Amino acid sequence: MIEFKPCTGDHLRLITPQDDQVYDQIIHRDSFDEVSNNSFALSCWADGVCVGAGGLRPIWTGRAIAWALLGYNSGPALVAITKKLRFVLATWPGNRIEMTVRESFAPGCRLALVLGFEREARLLSFFPDGSTALLYARFNHLMRE
Repeated sequence: MIEFKPCTGDHLRLITPQDDQVYDQIIHRDSFDEVSNNSFALSCWADGVCVGAGGLRPIWTGRAIAWALLGYNSGPALVAITKKLRFVLATWPGNRIEMTVRESFAPGCRLALVLGFEREARLLSFFPDGSTALLYARFNHLMRE
């Protein structure tokens, strides 16, 4: 059975991440409580195991940062996760949602595109380990100048 719950820092600590997110989990482990408390965040549970979590962290009115931590065992829940994320993104009242994904993390890059994000930039040496990120953005309401 797949279910979604409001995410807590403890949920994030339960996830065994995919290889390309192991380093991210290690460097952010101390901020899991702060991130989950300051985001609209959900965790995904499959048969009683937390397999992933994600959320939107508001930056200012109309702009948010999307984040996700997907477990190595999230595959069977990916259809449900994708549906839930599409709903959350489509109903968020702001205009711009951004996310950065490690360039080497192909599943994360594919997920960004499936969720309606567009690649905006390649950010060299973005992460603390010197790796490159891709910046994606999604616009819910295109504002005309």
